[in-house]
Amino acid sequence: MAQKQQKQRYPGFSFDEMVTLVYDNNWDYYQVFGDSLLIAIFWEETMFNNVAQKQGTAVGLGQIEPAELWTLKKYGISTNAKNILNSPAHSVKVTATYLNHLYQSQTANPKLRSEALKRYS
Repeated sequence: MAQKQQKQRYPGFSFDEMVTLVYDNNWDYYQVFGDSLLIAIFWEETMFNNVAQKQGTAVGLGQIEPAELWTLKKYGISTNAKNILNSPAHSVKVTATYLNHLYQSQTANPKLRSEALKRYS
């Protein structure tokens, strides 16, 4: 009986490429959510591939739901799924901004990064 082979997924970017991409595009929020956290999220979500979810609607390196993109307008980002998928740099900025939104929109005092990450997942 032959075993079913799973299709192997490969990283879209090397680790060094992702470090550079995140470093170059996380200037606005790196003090709240550091580069290493974004890199970990991008690896866990997509193995550094800037893709659309196969069964669902989330897009980009950080798998952001397009229905949530309206929340980024107050941070100066007006975007859509196509823009995110066409630009890995933009995908990094969108993810960092969305995480910041989840942090800033908390009503608790003090605001917690861990709570923003819970809301992200």
